[in-house]
Amino acid sequence: MNRIFVFGAGASLHAGAPLGNNFLNKYVEILKSKRKKDILYTEDILSRILEIQPNPRYYVGDSLLEIQNSNLPNIEDIFTLFDIAYEKEESLLYESEGDRTIIRREDFIFLIRETICKSIEKSLNDDGTTEPYLSFVKKLNKNDTIISFNYDTLIDNAVKAIFQDLNYGFDFIPMKDFIESTGYSWKDVV
Repeated sequence: MNRIFVFGAGASLHAGAPLGNNFLNKYVEILKSKRKKDILYTEDILSRILEIQPNPRYYVGDSLLEIQNSNLPNIEDIFTLFDIAYEKEESLLYESEGDRTIIRREDFIFLIRETICKSIEKSLNDDGTTEPYLSFVKKLNKNDTIISFNYDTLIDNAVKAIFQDLNYGFDFIPMKDFIESTGYSWKDVV
C-alpha cells in the first residue's frame, strides 16, 4: 500500500526549528548570542524587515532586547509583502537614501538559512538527521510519498540516510551539465 505523509508547520519543532510566528524572535535570539547583549540592530537585515512593516513599532536605536520583547511579525506575512512587490517588479514599499533595495531575495535566504541552521544545530546527528525523523522513516517503504512544507531538509536527510536515495519525483540536472548545455564551460563560472 502506498501512503502519503504531509509535513507542515511544527514538524521540525523537535529539533528546535521555529514556527512562522516566532521565526524573527528566534533570529533576534541568534543575533544577541553573536553580539553584545544590547547592541543596536541598525545595519542588519532585521532592521530592513522591520522598516517595511505598516505602522512600525521599531526604530533605529532600539536594542535587540527591546525588539525581542515586542510582538514581531510572522515571517509569512513579510514573505507575502516581498512576493507581491517582486512579482510586480516594484521596490518594496519605498525607496530610501541611495535608492537601495530595502530587502533582496538573498536577504531572505540568508535569514532563513541562518535561523534554521543555528536553531537546529545542537539536535543534529553527524549525518544531519534527527532521531524522531529517523524513527519515522524506518517505518516507511520505498513507495511512500512525503510532502514537506518546511524550510528545512531534516526529513530529506533522514530519507537519504535510511534509503541511501532521495526521489523528488523529477530529474535533476547537475549544475555542471546545465551550464555546459548553454555553451559555456564549467570552468567559465567556477
